[in-house]
Amino acid sequence: MYPAAGSETEAEVESVDVQLTIWRSRGGRPPQGWEDERPDRYAARVDGWARYHLESAASEPRVLRLLDYASAMGREPMELDALAFSAYQGGPWSDSSTRLVEAVGDTGEVLPSKRVGNGNEIAVDVPPGTRTVSLRYRFRVPRRYWPLGCVRNRCALSGGLAPLPSESAHGGVYLPEQGRVVAPVTWRLDSVRFGDVPDWVPGTDPTPQQAKKLKGDEIIVTELDGMARDRHGYPSVFWGKTWRRHHFVYQGVDVHVLYMDRRPAAKYPHETKLQYRADVAGNLDAIARETIDAAYELGLRPPAGADMYLVQGPLRSDVAQGHPTAVMVSDEYLNVLPVRPARRFHHEQIARAILDHLSLSYFTPHQDASERLWVAGAVAYGLMRAWQAKR
Repeated sequence: MYPAAGSETEAEVESVDVQLTIWRSRGGRPPQGWEDERPDRYAARVDGWARYHLESAASEPRVLRLLDYASAMGREPMELDALAFSAYQGGPWSDSSTRLVEAVGDTGEVLPSKRVGNGNEIAVDVPPGTRTVSLRYRFRVPRRYWPLGCVRNRCALSGGLAPLPSESAHGGVYLPEQGRVVAPVTWRLDSVRFGDVPDWVPGTDPTPQQAKKLKGDEIIVTELDGMARDRHGYPSVFWGKTWRRHHFVYQGVDVHVLYMDRRPAAKYPHETKLQYRADVAGNLDAIARETIDAAYELGLRPPAGADMYLVQGPLRSDVAQGHPTAVMVSDEYLNVLPVRPARRFHHEQIARAILDHLSLSYFTPHQDASERLWVAGAVAYGLMRAWQAKR
């Protein structure tokens, strides 16, 4: 949420089409326009294109207000001590923000744009009769822990894949009238490619030549909301060393668990206190089933064929985070003493993230953008209590 910049007539967005090209720092020579950058300072660079389809072509000038998620942590957090700072960084500090290359309208005319809201928001002037606004932009992916950054060759974009449509916030002490919230729109991620392997399509088997260039990396894209099976939430994009996979179907929900380390011989629920590594996939399997049952019991029934993605990676600020189309799980999950109180805390954080993910997905198409934030949180809290009682 960011401060509002004025009282102009705002353009409302109906849908967004996105195309991304990812340039890895270890993928070869930087792309054109990035030659002045140090190749080792940032983990990756992204060239993006986004087309915003407006709900109507008004007869008066309007302003398109977009939130820049990539600039949410644009400066080094000097208020943190060295230990706390290390929980957010994976190396020397590197900032991140979206650099707008060009904004054009229906007929290709260049549209004026500026930074507002302490630089965290992009405002594009939309002339009368315009139905679409297209942006070309670039941003650097910092060496920072998730949800936006790359550490240990695991990268996540979260809401940084494109500037996010927004609307004025209202209601509650946490949503002041001068604030902004992300507006629910229909997202279509047309293509995501590695810049040095443009002919490889994510999700397909690479040829020997492509595999050599990929160097063991892959791209994961999650686009559908876990509950509503639509595209109202921004997609999540992950890339890096190939994840291990565990898949199962429960209550009609396709659950995809992407984890990093090989599963141990003693799998959940038959783990021992002496084993070197916990069965992350097995524990996530059990918690996902239990949280789906809790949602069913209180009437939040995921439709048949809905997808749920649990993706493990270098997340440090939380044990887990629920996002519109995926749940991020820390690579430190269960890396604690094998005693019940410590593990119970980790399990509860995973369950809450999954329930936040489900409830936010459920209320996004039905509630106002401001209302859904507290309504989804309140419902997730109730579901969490039901899950705890059953456990």
